Amino acid sequence: MNRKIMTGIGAAVVAVLGVNGTVLADEQEKEQQDQPQQTVTETAPIDDAVVVVSDEESNATSEAGVGNDSEVAQSESVAESSAASVNTDESVISDSVADSSVASSEADSVANSSAAMPSADSQASVTNSSSVASTDKSKSATSSASSDIQKPSILIGKALVSSAATKQESVAKTPAKEATSHASTTEPAEKNGYVDGVFYRHDQRVNGYVYDGKHYVLFKNGIKQAGVQRYQNGLYYFNPKTGEMVKNKYVTQNGASYLFGKDGKATTDVQHWNGTYYYFNHDTYKRVNNAYLQSRWGLWYLFGADGRIQTDVQRWAGSYYYFDHNTFLRRDNNYLQSRWGDWYLFGNDGRIKTDVQQWAGSYYYFDHNTYLRQDNNYLQSNWGLWYMFGDNGRIVTGVKDWYGDTYYFDKGTYLKATNSSRNVDYGIAHFNGGGAMDAITLNHQWFSQLNAGMPQGCEGASLQIAASVKGRYYDINALYRQMGYGWNVAPWQGFYGDPYSAGAAKVETIFATAMTDRLKPMVKGIQDLTGAGIGTVMSELRNGRAVVTWGNYNWNLANQKAFHVMTIVGYRNGQFLISDPYATSPREYWLNMGQWESVNAGTNAVGWATPSRMNLTIV
Repeated sequence: MNRKIMTGIGAAVVAVLGVNGTVLADEQEKEQQDQPQQTVTETAPIDDAVVVVSDEESNATSEAGVGNDSEVAQSESVAESSAASVNTDESVISDSVADSSVASSEADSVANSSAAMPSADSQASVTNSSSVASTDKSKSATSSASSDIQKPSILIGKALVSSAATKQESVAKTPAKEATSHASTTEPAEKNGYVDGVFYRHDQRVNGYVYDGKHYVLFKNGIKQAGVQRYQNGLYYFNPKTGEMVKNKYVTQNGASYLFGKDGKATTDVQHWNGTYYYFNHDTYKRVNNAYLQSRWGLWYLFGADGRIQTDVQRWAGSYYYFDHNTFLRRDNNYLQSRWGDWYLFGNDGRIKTDVQQWAGSYYYFDHNTYLRQDNNYLQSNWGLWYMFGDNGRIVTGVKDWYGDTYYFDKGTYLKATNSSRNVDYGIAHFNGGGAMDAITLNHQWFSQLNAGMPQGCEGASLQIAASVKGRYYDINALYRQMGYGWNVAPWQGFYGDPYSAGAAKVETIFATAMTDRLKPMVKGIQDLTGAGIGTVMSELRNGRAVVTWGNYNWNLANQKAFHVMTIVGYRNGQFLISDPYATSPREYWLNMGQWESVNAGTNAVGWATPSRMNLTIV
C-alpha cells in the first residue's frame, strides 16, 4: 500500500517551474495526459524533517529500514487513509481533463487544510472538490499556480508529503506546500546504557560509581575503569574484565602492591595479611619495602625487601637490630640469642653493640666485625686497655690461666696485675712484668702424723694438708679406715701394714692410684696425678690445688728405705715448697724442682714394684 501511495506522490511532485516560478501549463498537461486521475492526499506531519520522497527514494528508504517501528506504522496509516480517499473504481475516473477552474476559495481551503494537518474527512472533501469539472480549466490552473506557487516543489520543513495524481488532460496545480506530504525522518533515539563501549544516561556520558546492569562500575567520561583507580579521596581496584570493585584483596599492579579492605578501599599503615604484616604508605597506598617505620599507634617496626614485617636479628641503616618474634617490636638494652644460636647485645637505641660493654652486672666484649661475644680471650678495648674474658664471655677478675700461664685481674679495675704480689683467693702470688704468675704459696694448714700417733701414717697426714687448702678437714683415723689397711693387703689394693706401727721389713704404704680409688667416696674431688711432671704440678699450684707427692724423706735416691709421702704447697724461682708431716712441729722447705722430679720418678718402696711419678691432688 505504501508503494502505491508513494507512486502517486512521486508523480505529484514533478512540477516544472519557470524562471519566474510559474507553472508551464502546457508541459504539465502533456506529462499528465496518460496518467489516471488521482486525488491529492496529505499525511499528518511526522517529526521535524520535511522530505519529498520519490518512488525510487521510497523504495530505497523502505529497504534500508530508515526510521523506527513507530514511523513505519505511521506511514502505513497515512497510506491507508490516502488510499481510502482515492476513487478506486477506474470506470468512474473520467478520461477527460478535469476542470481546472476550481473555485479559488476551494483551492485556498485545500491549502489551509494541508497546513493544518487535515483529518481523513477533510482529505475526502478535498478529493470530491478536486474531481469537479471546470469549464475554464487552463485559465484557472494557470492563475492559481502563478499566484500561489513561489517556491520549488521540494520543501524541507515539516514532514509533509504531498501526493497528487490525475488522469485528466490538465490538472490544476496547487502550491508546492500543498503538493507535498509529510515524510518521516526521526531524530536518533536517546542513548542509554553501553553504546560502542561507552556508557550513557539520557545521552550523557556517565561519570562516577554507577550500576551498569550487572555490577557497580567506575566510569570516567563513559569509559569503564579498570585496575587501581582514585575515587572520592580513596584508592580502589576494579576487575579488569568485569569492572567490578574488588574487596579484601592484595593486588600488585605495575610493580606496586596494595591491600584493599572489606569496603574495597586501599588500606594504609600496618596491616595484617596472609599470616604476616605489611606497611602501606598513607599517601600513595603502596606497600613499603625495606623501611623502619612508626605505626599509627606509635610503635616502630622493620619491614623487609618483600614488605614483610621482620623478626630476630636484622640489618638496617648500617647497623643491626633485634625484633621480637611475637610482638615484632625492636628489643632495646637486651642480650639476645639469634635464630642461628649466637648471642648479641643491643643497646638503648636498639643498635647492636661492639667492644667492651656492660650488661647484667658484668662486662662482655663483642667483636667489631662479627658482633659476636668473645669467650676465653684477652682483648684490647677501644680505650687501649686489655681485659680478660672467660668461658661465659664475662670479664675476668682474679686468677685466669691463659696459654700456659696464670694471670691475675684486679677486681676493681679488671686490669691485669704486673710486677706485684697479690692476695689471691687461695694464697699469696707474685706476677711478673708480663702479668704471668711466677710464685705462689697456698693458704694451708700443717698436720703431723707423729702427733696423731701414726708413725706410718704420712699418706693420711699429707692428704689432710692438701684438703686444708680447699678449706676442708678429714680425720686421719677415718681416712685409714676408708683406705683399709692390714698385713695381708697389697699397696695397689689398700694400705699395706699398720699406720700405727713402728715399721716393718717392707715399706708400709699405699700407692697413689689405690689411695685415690679407695677415698673417692669420702674425699670429694680427689684425683690421681700419677705420671705428672713439673709443669703439671705448677699448674695445679697456680690454680690453688696442693699436690700430694711420693718421694724420699731427704730427697736422696741412695736411701730407698726413707720412702716417704709429703705435700707440695707452693713454688717460686724453680723451687717447690714442701710441707712434711713427719715432725712434731711444722716442717716446710723449698726443694729444687729438678731434684723433686728425679726422686719422684725414681723412688722405690722396698719390697714392692713401685710405680714412677706417683702424685694426687684435690680439685
